[in-house]
Amino acid sequence: MNAMKISGVSKRLSILCFATMTISGFYATSSSLVMPFLRTEYGFSYNMGGMLLSALSVGNLLASFFAGILPAFVGRKASAMLLSVNSAIGYVLTALTANPVYLLLAFFLIGISKGAVYNISNIVISEESSNRTKGLNLLHASFAIGSLLCPFVVAACSKGPLGWRTSCYGIAAVAFCLQLMYLKSDLGGKPPAKEHVNTDWGFLHNKGFWVSTGIIFFEISTEVSVTGWLVTYFTDSGLMSLTMAQLMLSLTWGLMMIGRLTIAYLPAKLGRKKLIAWMSVAVALFFALMLFCKRPVLIIVFLCLFALSIAGIQPTALANLDQKYTAPAALSVLLSLGSAGGIIMPAITGAVAQTTGISGGMAAIGFAITAMIICTIANLTGQPNHKSQVTAEAGKTRKTEDG
Repeated sequence: MNAMKISGVSKRLSILCFATMTISGFYATSSSLVMPFLRTEYGFSYNMGGMLLSALSVGNLLASFFAGILPAFVGRKASAMLLSVNSAIGYVLTALTANPVYLLLAFFLIGISKGAVYNISNIVISEESSNRTKGLNLLHASFAIGSLLCPFVVAACSKGPLGWRTSCYGIAAVAFCLQLMYLKSDLGGKPPAKEHVNTDWGFLHNKGFWVSTGIIFFEISTEVSVTGWLVTYFTDSGLMSLTMAQLMLSLTWGLMMIGRLTIAYLPAKLGRKKLIAWMSVAVALFFALMLFCKRPVLIIVFLCLFALSIAGIQPTALANLDQKYTAPAALSVLLSLGSAGGIIMPAITGAVAQTTGISGGMAAIGFAITAMIICTIANLTGQPNHKSQVTAEAGKTRKTEDG
């Protein structure tokens, strides 16, 4: 009976993580859709656009760290509610102000919420899932589902009486649903007092941990920069209309969802390290072809292939970590450092675009992709841990079935 109860709780927690990541994907991606409206209405430069995206990633980085530490003091439920409410506040503030400083604060608050949901969900799924490769890819597919839906909602709401501000209020209302979901969840309140337990920081001396951190850092650099600047790139370069560019962003996230779902159900014997390496090479190839091509039809084809290629890199890299390096402290460090990529690269893209044009800014993302490939090569030459991971996951599956 107790085993059944534990299984039920685990299932409810998994559903909670998938649902909250879907909402997170919705409001996190909406920020890149709102940015062109801000640039049009207020005449912001590419530099300012890059700073807005970086402010979101700064919030994401800080929240990724505190979401791993704060639960030890107030519990997961309280920390999740405290941190995630910032997305609703951020979008309301975006609709109300034209002050660049307050807009940077708004995007920073949105990033805090995104990072909190992302960190907590990844930790819970890593703990609860009997197959981490499948669980984490399904989790990140949930984020893509929300990102897929948001362009349609933003486009529809933007035709309301308040224009694009209607979208901000609508996004804020959806984001506030996180509070209700966490309130009714089984995440738990303040943990009971217990003897001090030293955190194992051994992962800091593990080469595989740092290689995985590098892969995730440059993958996030690429993903955030491309999805954040995609609409602006297509519209400012004259390749597509605003409506078409928004649909392309939605298509990108839809294909990323498909890619993550596909990888979640691939046989484990294919090997995570080789899979990550091949996906990284494909990302470089299709991104370069997308930038060099000027025919809309071919651009769409290469964008689709790029999205499918990059989709599974981050969750598969997380799943590739040795089981003993998936504790909350290790994941908090990894996700915090990885999120820094989302701060640096969008700002660099904006700065380069300000000098050379938006095409030059997008081309600068190629440096992050090249670095990601170098990290995947280092990952291939490291000590193989695939067999031990498969054994651990199989053992965990047997334990769950026996329970």
